[in-house]
Amino acid sequence: MKLFLFTLSAVLFFSCSQKENHNPTSDNKDTIAVEAITATEERDTSVPTIEEHYFDYTNTVLKEDFKQSIQHLFSDTGSKDTFTLSIPKGNINRTETTLKIVAANGELILEKKFTTRELINGYDLREITNDTQMEAYIIDKAKNILNNDSFIDLSEPIDKNSFVFNTEKEDFENFEAYTECKNDKRSIFVIGLEEENITYMVYSAKLKKVVDVLYCC
Repeated sequence: MKLFLFTLSAVLFFSCSQKENHNPTSDNKDTIAVEAITATEERDTSVPTIEEHYFDYTNTVLKEDFKQSIQHLFSDTGSKDTFTLSIPKGNINRTETTLKIVAANGELILEKKFTTRELINGYDLREITNDTQMEAYIIDKAKNILNNDSFIDLSEPIDKNSFVFNTEKEDFENFEAYTECKNDKRSIFVIGLEEENITYMVYSAKLKKVVDVLYCC
């Protein structure tokens, strides 16, 4: 009997000792430590942000005058008009570029002036690293303004995926002039400046001048 009581007392004492030695706070600390390590590892594997560089064209200078012309049907379906773009030499932030459209009869039907730097699409500055590249870029942009891709021939069916086709009547700047041009089967001239400054122009025989009919984007 004494042996039984001794054994029972030993078991109870060992059980109590185990409970006293178990520390919930210690478990919580271990869990928090593991979570902290995991969070640190996740932060360490994140991709660092790379800052993009845009070229500063403050000092870009064109060393020579630039002038280009193209003939295209525009104000008349039978005679081509002459489109001329002129850029004077000098700092592109202070010089003015001029676009002229002269009808076949010699009449000046449009003269549009803008600062030469407006030829720049700001997103392209990420690919430019010096003034020499900037100068070449300006000339290339000027050449692209006057080419056959700058015209939309309304004597042909309009591309159903085009901006013009998908623009609602109320979103036109001058829908009447556009409709007149479309009925006469003349062309739209499109010029894009800066990032999102695109103008669609037509010649209105009714108004006897070039009219902006649509802007984008």
